[in-house]
Amino acid sequence: MTSPGQNPSFDFDNPANFVRNRPPAPRRPPSPAKRFVLKAAGAVLLLAVCSGLNMYFDKDDKPKNTARNATPAPAYTPATPTYTYSAPPTYSAPAATPTPTANALDAVDKGDCLKNTGTDYDPEMVPIACGPGTYQVLKRIYGTIDGNQCQSVSGATTTYTVTYYVNNIPQISRSYVFCLKRR
Repeated sequence: MTSPGQNPSFDFDNPANFVRNRPPAPRRPPSPAKRFVLKAAGAVLLLAVCSGLNMYFDKDDKPKNTARNATPAPAYTPATPTYTYSAPPTYSAPAATPTPTANALDAVDKGDCLKNTGTDYDPEMVPIACGPGTYQVLKRIYGTIDGNQCQSVSGATTTYTVTYYVNNIPQISRSYVFCLKRR
């Protein structure tokens, strides 16, 4: 039965309608491991804040005297002036800037031979007369440092790249690759 001013669809006699008004169930306390982690994190945070404040407020306004036990400086005695005359310096033209030395490999062309005086890991090629154990130049490809360019050269078994640098920047236009065949 409903009285005037009440919602006719709400049943006051049904206890299920009042479930929402119950207080929430009590929470379980955190596990001991979780409590330890939280306490440790809080202690670290507190220590960081305290050390930061200590460093901020521990600045000295006065400079420290680092020369307490230093020996005193000798007394200043001015030297007696001596006057001498010397001829003014003669100026000459500045020395010419050195030109970069030419690389011996710049003169090597198709058909010439090279010999590795370095290692397989760090080769150092020098021009030499053709013979057994040398590398014959099949082709020189200018303007690249890509050894894969020699894949189209028939008979090429290995490559050697000559790279020029200016201020540690590779100058590709001056660099070249040798396509080589072992003799």
